Amino acid sequence: MAQLLQTWDVELGYTGLTGLEEGRPEDVPIGGEPMWCIYHVHKASGAHVDHAFPHSLFEWRCAEYGIKPGDVDTLLEVAQYEPFIPDPRDTLVFNDEAARAILQEIHGLPGPHTPGVSDETRRQAHLHRIQAVKTHRIKIAAAPRKERQDALIYVGSRRQADPHPLDPIRQGLSLDPHRVAARQLTLDHLRASKERFVLPSHTLKPPGGFVGMQLPALLGTA
Repeated sequence: MAQLLQTWDVELGYTGLTGLEEGRPEDVPIGGEPMWCIYHVHKASGAHVDHAFPHSLFEWRCAEYGIKPGDVDTLLEVAQYEPFIPDPRDTLVFNDEAARAILQEIHGLPGPHTPGVSDETRRQAHLHRIQAVKTHRIKIAAAPRKERQDALIYVGSRRQADPHPLDPIRQGLSLDPHRVAARQLTLDHLRASKERFVLPSHTLKPPGGFVGMQLPALLGTA
């Protein structure tokens, strides 16, 4: 039977900076990327379960599974439940009855790097994984707003509890289409490379590669 996790809060943070030199304003620093941390509490035991992930996870899931950037509900559900998909490479996972049930149910489903599979097939496969987690392992629900507000008061915070604890993500989740497109280029090249040797083109290019206006004969396609 799936256990209950309650969502209590979410917090925005950021990654560290690299590549920043004093006195060189033309340099673009690398880093400072947004990160989120979702705070859960295991209802039965009271244990805290925190899940931190980069904001770019939403971009990647759009590119990997063809999820629409505006489908915030699906993106948030994927972000919350993915950590509970068991890893078959972990030998200890076979001691967990719920994990075994999930792995049996999702075995053989295509992943984001499987070549020759449509976005719709990938998306349905991943949503099947999420549903298997809900069935066998974990269900996630928002903690009551009054309880969340009482907790904020208890720790001396002046914040007001949002109607839903994930509202800070939901209200501002607007994905840059260029960043999503770059993730898609990455995946297209990776998938194609699994099937054949790939010549660079405007649609299939290696990381950091640009084809410019080279002759079609030098490229994979025009």
